[in-house]
Amino acid sequence: MASPQTPLELIAGQLDWANTNINNNLDFIPDDKLDWKPAPEAKSVLEIINHAAATVNMFTLVAAGKPQTQLVPVTNREDAKALVTQIVGAHKEAIKNLDPSELGKMVELPIGPAPLSMVAGIPVVELVNHHGQITYIQTLLGDTQSHLVLG
Repeated sequence: MASPQTPLELIAGQLDWANTNINNNLDFIPDDKLDWKPAPEAKSVLEIINHAAATVNMFTLVAAGKPQTQLVPVTNREDAKALVTQIVGAHKEAIKNLDPSELGKMVELPIGPAPLSMVAGIPVVELVNHHGQITYIQTLLGDTQSHLVLG
């Protein structure tokens, strides 16, 4: 893999990393535990995926200049993996079309105004954060091995 040349290329590479690692870690959650919660107010792995996907989708639609739409919640591993891949691909496509000279421009999100650079980059933070939640649930389920994919 070549070194990123621009901030947007760096973001795209980090999105790929998150996609690979979330989907890899999903393979290590037992089928009967995808809806398991460590506490009643906590999210299950599938709820984490649906939440992260909805958040990334919001940023993607703003970056692409499209109206907000809701995603269909997933209820199984294969659909969860497909959704992660779908939202990452959509966000990479949206930021590929951004003009780097406009990254400081303020845009309106459903949650308030933000610079376009944050709209481009926050999905990485969102996905990495929720990847950590999924790996934590794995440890609570007794899987203490790292399943990190570096390259």
